[in-house]
Amino acid sequence: MRIDGPDSASNKSSLAFYNNEDRALTGTTDWQAQDAVLDVADHATVVLIGAILSGQGSLYIADVHVDVVGPEVSVTEQRHHASGLLQRPTNLSFEESV
Repeated sequence: MRIDGPDSASNKSSLAFYNNEDRALTGTTDWQAQDAVLDVADHATVVLIGAILSGQGSLYIADVHVDVVGPEVSVTEQRHHASGLLQRPTNLSFEESV
């Protein structure tokens, strides 16, 4: 799930990001509900929701819905980063050198 702002076309304004990497499903599993909670800024323009299937197999998605929750519901954060990826996209304007 990703929240973009008004400059999303130029990849400069990703406001929030969560990719479920820290609790990925692998192998054959029974149906499991998955959720992600992100803050949506007042100036956000796009909410993107998607799924990735890595390798062979099938991925089924059903009953997708978006709910507004209050501040008492915690934002979903990556619990660990085994792959070394950052929590959110950075340097999207390519102005910083590595």
